[in-house]
Amino acid sequence: MNDPAPPSSRHVYRQLSPQVTGWCFVALAALLIALALRSWGDHPAPKLVVWLVFGAVLSWTVLLRPCVVLSLDGVTFRNIIRDVHLPWNQVDVIEPRWNLRIYTPEDHGYTAWAISSQVARPNRGGVGVGGGLGFGGFGGLGRAARADAAAASESAGPKPGKRVTAATVGDDIRKALVEIEEAVEHGTLPEPSGEVRSSWYWPAVGALLAVTIAVVLVMLL
Repeated sequence: MNDPAPPSSRHVYRQLSPQVTGWCFVALAALLIALALRSWGDHPAPKLVVWLVFGAVLSWTVLLRPCVVLSLDGVTFRNIIRDVHLPWNQVDVIEPRWNLRIYTPEDHGYTAWAISSQVARPNRGGVGVGGGLGFGGFGGLGRAARADAAAASESAGPKPGKRVTAATVGDDIRKALVEIEEAVEHGTLPEPSGEVRSSWYWPAVGALLAVTIAVVLVMLL
């Protein structure tokens, strides 16, 4: 019997504390901006509004946007203003010492801003997609890969709601890499290829530049 074709699968990793901090600030800033606009006729406050907007944009770029994405194509680091995509053939050494860091076979290192090393404490939540953070594998990548994934899940595999740290995300990347290699051996996926791609994320660059210019102009007026 032929193995089924691999589905489109993606796992997104963010740590909880930056998300809570970021969303709380954005919500507070939105409330204060709304109050300032409501009373603008009697008490205009352009400096307050522009600083609140600056803080909200900064929270989005520094706390909310950064994440790590695992997909069939490789690992993507969405950092503050730059994105780095590493195809699976470029994933070599995974280092979780301070922040999650991946080295290529040429010994070039790339760091994920979103995932730091934290003291492991059980039963703490993380932020993910698809019903939790637990790494469920890429399913349908071959019999051996499915068996390995099932065995890992029954033993020491991540569970939904696990704490997201550089170490736990690094473990998930290693498991995904094993599944990809198994799939290649069974002919379910082609041999990974490609080079590391690093690019500016222009919406974040533009937003930060715009609010910085606005702050400067308002402070000079």
